[in-house]
Amino acid sequence: MNLKDKVDLYNLMLAGLSKGVKLAAVLAQHGDDESRQLIEAKNEQLAKQAASLRKGIQLKWNGRATELREQIRSHNTRLQDQIRDIEKQIKTAERVVKALGYIDDLIALARKLLAG
Repeated sequence: MNLKDKVDLYNLMLAGLSKGVKLAAVLAQHGDDESRQLIEAKNEQLAKQAASLRKGIQLKWNGRATELREQIRSHNTRLQDQIRDIEKQIKTAERVVKALGYIDDLIALARKLLAG
């Protein structure tokens, strides 16, 4: 995997983190402090994984990076869909659970990239 591909994957991870931050803010606006705290804890984990990716950008990454890139994009899209529905207050609790799952998946995907 070349450096450009690694930077692209890193940027996708940051996009997921950005969505998690937005979700925490949306939940705060809706007064759902319990869910906001859960999301913020996951955001911290994702931020640590993103930092590890950044620090290890010169190292060999997982050979399945192309497959993982598509999974990361998919989770980012699904996370954005959940945020949009939460903003509309549609089945908020169910959407928060799904969003947490997508953030967990992003954390796991970052770990797979670094597994080399």
